Amino acid sequence: MARTKEFDPDAALQSALELFWRRGYEATSVADLVEHLGIGR
Repeated sequence: MARTKEFDPDAALQSALELFWRRGYEATSVADLVEHLGIGR
């Protein structure tokens, strides 16, 4: 039996883009993305 899809790549991309716009690409760390997106590293 297949697992249900728990990760929406489009929603994650949109959320990451919003974070980059707010903080800037250079100022956004992987830790920031992990926390903001609620995903594992």
